[in-house]
Amino acid sequence: MPSSNAMTVINGIDVYVVDPVGKQPVLATTLPKSAIKKTKINVRAAKGEIEPLSFVLKSVFKDIEDVELVKRELAGSAHTLDVSNIDIRIVKRWYQNPGEASSLGATYKAGGRRLVPELLLKDEELVRVDHKNKRNYLRLDFPSGSRFVSISEELPENRSRIIARLEDFPVRDSKKLQPITLTKGEYKQIWVTLKVPDEIKEGVYQGAIDVIKRGRVLATIIINLEVLPFKLLKPNKIYSIYYRGRLAKEGSISSELKNMMQYHAEQKNMAEHGIDIPTLYQGRGERELSTVLQIRDRYWPDSKPLYYLGLGTGNGRSTSALKSLERDVQHLLATTRRFNISDVYIYGIDEAKGDLLVSQIQAWDTVRRNGVKVFTAGYRGTYDKVGEHLDLLNLGGYPQKGEIEKFRINGKKIFSYGYPQTANENPYIFRKNYGLELWRNGYHGAMPYAYQDSMGFIWNDFDNRSYRDHAFTYPTVDGVIDTVAWEGFREAIDDVRYIATLEDYIVSNPVEERIPESLLRAKKLLERLKYHGAKDLSKMRGEIINSILEIMDSK
Repeated sequence: MPSSNAMTVINGIDVYVVDPVGKQPVLATTLPKSAIKKTKINVRAAKGEIEPLSFVLKSVFKDIEDVELVKRELAGSAHTLDVSNIDIRIVKRWYQNPGEASSLGATYKAGGRRLVPELLLKDEELVRVDHKNKRNYLRLDFPSGSRFVSISEELPENRSRIIARLEDFPVRDSKKLQPITLTKGEYKQIWVTLKVPDEIKEGVYQGAIDVIKRGRVLATIIINLEVLPFKLLKPNKIYSIYYRGRLAKEGSISSELKNMMQYHAEQKNMAEHGIDIPTLYQGRGERELSTVLQIRDRYWPDSKPLYYLGLGTGNGRSTSALKSLERDVQHLLATTRRFNISDVYIYGIDEAKGDLLVSQIQAWDTVRRNGVKVFTAGYRGTYDKVGEHLDLLNLGGYPQKGEIEKFRINGKKIFSYGYPQTANENPYIFRKNYGLELWRNGYHGAMPYAYQDSMGFIWNDFDNRSYRDHAFTYPTVDGVIDTVAWEGFREAIDDVRYIATLEDYIVSNPVEERIPESLLRAKKLLERLKYHGAKDLSKMRGEIINSILEIMDSK
């Protein structure tokens, strides 16, 4: 993660380097305590890794408009990293509801308005913010011209998921990074993502991002990238996510209906962020289901389980209800067996407890006799009531060691869910809880809710009186807009990949009479992380990298 020596900036612009997935956000007039005033960023990444870095600009004396950020390729002794592998976004602060969203709760707080950094935009003018009235306005690009609409209305009662037609809500970000405005005295955060090719040679590469006004360079941020001499293993956990999107001819601006362009953009986006396989809500119509399974095989060509929510088990207990469920399962299998699917799972009643949980046993047994597995979200105590009949529990909230152990001992799968739900904008929480904490607590995987869920209208966080929108990303007419929390989740997966890679280096070294010091230190590092965690995840990443390099050098 970023580190470097401090430097002074000229031309009235201050530059600060910040941890992109740090504990504290960059606000208009407040920096994280860890921010350092400098113009050089050192970053380490493995071959094939996608790694974020971030810096902050502040104009000291006056407002500066039409500022361009121009990237330069990263050059090494033998190769270069082309600018196409460098992506720059502006971190947009906008008003969101401050309702609780630390765990399963994502509740609405009446009258609350909080300015938070969340959106990663190519064009910061896509969203305009009225600070006096604490309102957001979104630009819509109609054939007749662009106009801004308010997306901050509070309503007296809940609205169901709103599915806006594309022609009524044509929101799209720019394909090209647009000039920015530096407001006097305010911090503006820039997010940079480096994509390290698989085939690049290890070594140090240097490039830069120039801050330019009318051809004049106001500041230059130097990027030193150390490409590590190893590739990361895949995580030894399964990373899924609830994906509600269903392929439809027309598409929409919502979490629900996607046209072909939107569907492909979101599948690609999930794959690039480390998702092993998302859930599938598509209906059981053979043509539509076959189409989305073909798309799935394009982005996830290896054999994967199918976590399917287009059919639920329910809790029917009559002969006719169970026969109907059996027919539905066989119809589903007739379609799915033509695709690269290892196991088919269908969903039980969501978050059921007590008698409702137990009432599903006959339906679950019917499903399992027909060669399909059962998964659902639930809570501590699930195993004691129905564990023998359930194949995968997505355990809600804080880790429950006892529940996790019961599922593991008995050969069942247990994932982490709602820790927190995706209404939370803090990237550090997602990195920590779905990365290091997932590994420490022995989960088999993670399945947070949700990639997107419109609790009213997906672009308005104030129009549902009970729940906030759950949005790792936001839909557009032709793609998807990422958030800092979504980037934090990718870093969680990479942390687990680094841990898995170090574990593999330890076990793959033959046992000798005298164990090398490098292996002993690596084992102690993993033991410390397992039992005590880490206060600084960036430091932890660095320790793991150093341990891998030490083992490689000792061979």
